Amino acid sequence: MSKRWTARASLLVCLIAFTCACGQSSSGAGPTPTPDGTTRSYVSLAQSYHDKYVAARGDGYEACVVDLVPPDCHDRGVAMIVVWESFLKDLSSLRASPRFAADVKIIRNQLPIGIGDLKAMVAAAAAGDKTAMQNAANRYISDMVPTVTGALGDMYPPWRTE
Repeated sequence: MSKRWTARASLLVCLIAFTCACGQSSSGAGPTPTPDGTTRSYVSLAQSYHDKYVAARGDGYEACVVDLVPPDCHDRGVAMIVVWESFLKDLSSLRASPRFAADVKIIRNQLPIGIGDLKAMVAAAAAGDKTAMQNAANRYISDMVPTVTGALGDMYPPWRTE
Protein backbone atom coordinates (compact mmCIF):
# COMPACT_ATOMS: atom_id res chain seq x y z
CA MET A 1 0.00 0.00 0.00
CA SER A 2 1.19 3.49 -0.70
CA LYS A 3 1.72 5.98 2.09
CA ARG A 4 -0.81 8.31 0.48
CA TRP A 5 -3.52 5.60 0.47
CA THR A 6 -2.76 4.72 4.11
CA ALA A 7 -2.99 8.38 5.14
CA ARG A 8 -6.31 8.78 3.31
CA ALA A 9 -7.68 5.60 4.90
CA SER A 10 -6.63 6.85 8.35
CA LEU A 11 -8.30 10.19 7.74
CA LEU A 12 -11.48 8.46 6.59
CA VAL A 13 -11.55 6.28 9.72
CA CYS A 14 -11.10 9.36 11.93
CA LEU A 15 -13.88 11.23 10.14
CA ILE A 16 -16.25 8.27 10.44
CA ALA A 17 -15.41 7.86 14.13
CA PHE A 18 -15.99 11.58 14.78
CA THR A 19 -19.26 11.56 12.87
CA CYS A 20 -20.52 8.50 14.74
CA ALA A 21 -19.42 9.97 18.07
CA CYS A 22 -21.64 12.95 17.37
CA GLY A 23 -24.63 10.68 16.85
CA GLN A 24 -24.95 11.51 13.19
CA SER A 25 -24.98 9.30 10.14
CA SER A 26 -21.81 9.17 8.10
CA SER A 27 -23.81 9.72 4.89
CA GLY A 28 -24.86 13.01 3.44
CA ALA A 29 -23.12 16.10 2.24
CA GLY A 30 -22.28 19.25 4.04
CA PRO A 31 -20.07 20.29 6.92
CA THR A 32 -18.99 17.86 9.59
CA PRO A 33 -21.92 17.50 11.99
CA THR A 34 -21.64 18.70 15.58
CA PRO A 35 -23.60 17.48 18.58
CA ASP A 36 -26.92 19.21 19.15
CA GLY A 37 -27.56 21.32 22.24
CA THR A 38 -29.30 18.53 24.11
CA THR A 39 -26.42 16.15 23.50
CA ARG A 40 -23.93 18.78 24.64
CA SER A 41 -25.98 19.30 27.82
CA TYR A 42 -25.82 15.62 28.72
CA VAL A 43 -22.12 15.39 27.93
CA SER A 44 -21.42 18.52 29.98
CA LEU A 45 -23.45 17.20 32.92
CA ALA A 46 -21.69 13.83 32.87
CA GLN A 47 -18.30 15.51 32.62
CA SER A 48 -18.85 17.98 35.45
CA TYR A 49 -20.21 15.29 37.76
CA HIS A 50 -17.35 12.97 36.92
CA ASP A 51 -14.96 15.57 38.31
CA LYS A 52 -17.15 16.13 41.39
CA TYR A 53 -17.52 12.40 41.98
CA VAL A 54 -13.79 11.72 41.70
CA ALA A 55 -13.11 14.45 44.26
CA ALA A 56 -15.85 13.16 46.61
CA ARG A 57 -14.78 9.53 46.28
CA GLY A 58 -11.14 10.29 46.95
CA ASP A 59 -9.63 7.30 48.72
CA GLY A 60 -13.05 5.82 49.48
CA TYR A 61 -12.23 2.41 48.06
CA GLU A 62 -9.26 2.06 50.36
CA ALA A 63 -11.18 3.38 53.38
CA CYS A 64 -14.34 1.34 52.80
CA VAL A 65 -13.15 -1.89 51.18
CA VAL A 66 -9.41 -2.39 51.68
CA ASP A 67 -8.19 -0.77 54.93
CA LEU A 68 -11.63 -0.46 56.59
CA VAL A 69 -11.34 2.95 58.24
CA PRO A 70 -14.90 3.81 59.37
CA PRO A 71 -14.46 7.60 59.91
CA ASP A 72 -12.87 8.06 56.47
CA CYS A 73 -15.39 5.73 54.82
CA HIS A 74 -18.25 7.65 56.46
CA ASP A 75 -16.97 10.98 55.15
CA ARG A 76 -16.40 9.64 51.62
CA GLY A 77 -19.83 8.05 51.56
CA VAL A 78 -21.56 11.24 52.68
CA ALA A 79 -19.71 13.23 50.01
CA MET A 80 -20.63 10.72 47.28
CA ILE A 81 -24.30 10.74 48.31
CA VAL A 82 -24.39 14.52 47.95
CA VAL A 83 -22.87 14.31 44.46
CA TRP A 84 -25.24 11.58 43.27
CA GLU A 85 -28.38 13.22 44.65
CA SER A 86 -27.41 16.50 43.03
CA PHE A 87 -26.67 14.69 39.77
CA LEU A 88 -30.14 13.10 39.72
CA LYS A 89 -31.72 16.50 40.35
CA ASP A 90 -29.74 18.11 37.53
CA LEU A 91 -30.43 15.16 35.22
CA SER A 92 -34.15 15.70 35.74
CA SER A 93 -33.81 19.31 34.59
CA LEU A 94 -32.51 18.36 31.13
CA ARG A 95 -34.67 18.00 28.04
CA ALA A 96 -35.20 14.40 26.99
CA SER A 97 -32.54 13.10 24.63
CA PRO A 98 -33.33 10.33 22.17
CA ARG A 99 -29.61 9.64 21.91
CA PHE A 100 -29.25 9.00 25.66
CA ALA A 101 -32.75 7.73 26.46
CA ALA A 102 -31.63 4.18 27.27
CA ASP A 103 -28.72 5.44 29.37
CA VAL A 104 -30.93 7.84 31.32
CA LYS A 105 -33.41 5.05 32.02
CA ILE A 106 -30.61 2.87 33.41
CA ILE A 107 -29.27 5.72 35.53
CA ARG A 108 -32.69 6.67 36.92
CA ASN A 109 -33.45 3.04 37.79
CA GLN A 110 -30.08 1.96 39.13
CA LEU A 111 -28.52 5.06 40.72
CA PRO A 112 -31.08 5.28 43.55
CA ILE A 113 -30.14 1.70 44.46
CA GLY A 114 -26.49 2.74 44.57
CA ILE A 115 -27.38 5.72 46.75
CA GLY A 116 -29.20 3.34 49.10
CA ASP A 117 -26.06 1.19 49.27
CA LEU A 118 -24.02 4.28 50.14
CA LYS A 119 -26.47 5.25 52.87
CA ALA A 120 -26.17 1.74 54.35
CA MET A 121 -22.38 2.03 54.13
CA VAL A 122 -22.41 5.40 55.89
CA ALA A 123 -24.68 4.08 58.65
CA ALA A 124 -22.44 1.04 59.16
CA ALA A 125 -19.36 3.25 59.22
CA ALA A 126 -20.98 5.55 61.79
CA ALA A 127 -21.72 2.50 63.94
CA GLY A 128 -18.16 1.22 63.51
CA ASP A 129 -19.39 -2.02 61.94
CA LYS A 130 -16.57 -2.76 59.50
CA THR A 131 -18.14 -5.92 58.10
CA ALA A 132 -21.45 -4.23 57.28
CA MET A 133 -19.57 -1.20 55.95
CA GLN A 134 -17.48 -3.33 53.61
CA ASN A 135 -20.50 -5.38 52.49
CA ALA A 136 -22.47 -2.21 51.67
CA ALA A 137 -19.47 -0.77 49.81
CA ASN A 138 -19.19 -3.96 47.75
CA ARG A 139 -22.94 -3.86 46.99
CA TYR A 140 -22.54 -0.24 45.88
CA ILE A 141 -19.73 -1.20 43.51
CA SER A 142 -21.72 -4.16 42.18
CA ASP A 143 -24.84 -2.03 41.64
CA MET A 144 -22.94 0.76 39.91
CA VAL A 145 -20.23 -0.96 37.84
CA PRO A 146 -20.63 -1.41 34.92
CA THR A 147 -24.35 -0.62 34.76
CA VAL A 148 -24.37 3.06 35.76
CA THR A 149 -20.75 3.77 34.90
CA GLY A 150 -21.33 2.32 31.43
CA ALA A 151 -24.42 4.46 30.87
CA LEU A 152 -22.54 7.54 32.05
CA GLY A 153 -19.61 6.46 29.88
CA ASP A 154 -21.83 6.76 26.81
CA MET A 155 -22.08 10.46 27.66
CA TYR A 156 -18.51 10.99 28.90
CA PRO A 157 -16.08 8.09 28.33
CA PRO A 158 -13.91 8.50 31.48
CA TRP A 159 -16.87 7.23 33.51
CA ARG A 160 -16.17 3.76 32.14
CA THR A 161 -13.02 3.54 34.28
CA GLU A 162 -14.73 4.40 37.56
